[in-house]
Amino acid sequence: MRDYLPATAGANYRDYQYTPDNRLMRAGGGQYSHDERGFRSIWSDKGVYTLYEYSPDYRLLKAEEEDRDKVFTFAHDEDDQRVAKYRNGELVEAYQWLDFVRLAAFYDGQHQYEFAYRDGERTPFAMRRDDGEVAGLFYDQVGPLRVVADVDDNVIKEVLYDPFGGIIEDTNPDLRLPVGFAGGLHDRDLGFVRFGWRDHDVRTGRWTAPDPIGDKGGDPDWYGYCLDDPVNGVDPLGLEARKGAGRRIATSSAVGVGLGAWRGSTFGLPGTIAGAIMGGTSGLLRGTINEYPPLREFIDETKKKTIHELTDGSAERMMRTRWKDFDPKEYTQTDK
Repeated sequence: MRDYLPATAGANYRDYQYTPDNRLMRAGGGQYSHDERGFRSIWSDKGVYTLYEYSPDYRLLKAEEEDRDKVFTFAHDEDDQRVAKYRNGELVEAYQWLDFVRLAAFYDGQHQYEFAYRDGERTPFAMRRDDGEVAGLFYDQVGPLRVVADVDDNVIKEVLYDPFGGIIEDTNPDLRLPVGFAGGLHDRDLGFVRFGWRDHDVRTGRWTAPDPIGDKGGDPDWYGYCLDDPVNGVDPLGLEARKGAGRRIATSSAVGVGLGAWRGSTFGLPGTIAGAIMGGTSGLLRGTINEYPPLREFIDETKKKTIHELTDGSAERMMRTRWKDFDPKEYTQTDK
């Protein structure tokens, strides 16, 4: 199998090799190994080795870049959701969750952020930083964060992605928001985007672990992302690709039953439904939103509500009613 890398990645072809059960062995110069459960355990590229450690319940526990002396470890809560990330034992990120797929709050090592959601949406429409800065968040058809704009309509960040979520350009990389490709939890250090149960590797366009519900996920390739159609599909739980775009959440009984059987209980989980939030966009923005009519029109429709909710205190009341207080200090020590 071959694919073509865009100019940002060297503008050349890359060959893939797989095991009979679809585990990735090689992608270009990168080589991959997996443990007995099928979880990725080693990635080697140009003599640099990265070792991964996963728990049996699909939590990423550790990623070690041997030759670069970097060790990333992760802490999880009683619901097995990631709550903290450490680099060489030092806290660099902390997370608080509204539910299984939506972040309530985030700490980037310096600042805390709170996110506001409208009913039924799986991606936040706005954020507030602990220094008082307020911004609106805007997405394309499958939910990746494309634009961050302040209350004066100035674009303060824009991100352009390749089809599988690799970042082609980021106009403000210092603003490290965790809302990434297709609305997942983006880890720029590892090149992974976390969707519910699994990590999506944006370098290869594949999951790092097999589908927990197997064939019930709808793809005979248990490592394939969105049936190899990431432009038109989403999989916020890492279990079942759904065709169609959108930022809304719904109930997926098939996923709930399948996962319930796997976990030994029966319950429903959020899935996704179609419904694009804005028209297709291309190219990078410069200056203000006024220079880009499609985005200008969208923000005109939503800005008043967004800013009003954030500045009149209603968003804060909603956050404090529905979310626990967020204190990253409780995660300053790594789990042993």
